[in-house]
Amino acid sequence: SKKGFGEAVGLIYGAKYIKNQADYYFKISGRYYLNDDFEINDFLDSNFAFLKYDRSISTRLYGFSQSVFNVWYRALWLSLLFLYFTIMSIEFVLPKFIKQKYVKSLNRLGISGFIAPGGEYIKE
Repeated sequence: SKKGFGEAVGLIYGAKYIKNQADYYFKISGRYYLNDDFEINDFLDSNFAFLKYDRSISTRLYGFSQSVFNVWYRALWLSLLFLYFTIMSIEFVLPKFIKQKYVKSLNRLGISGFIAPGGEYIKE
């Protein structure tokens, strides 16, 4: 989707400013906040930590280690054409370019917030 395309472009642009600045990176969507269920150790022992669905991931919050920064960056670049020319969302496209051997599937994220545009409150 064009929303996902804009998100990917923004992350690609910002990546040059954050590369090699941390041992572990978190991406959280702006309308969500960490709640009492957030457990940092659920993330830190993995290359990528995602809440996975059937064929997609939640991009509300995910994390990845410095060791796979370039894998994440490459996956964003490879996602651009799909996001621009199809109706697929970044939640479906991004995981297609990240090998499963790098991924830890989380049971929960530890975030809360309101989904746009309907305004439904979620705790994930």
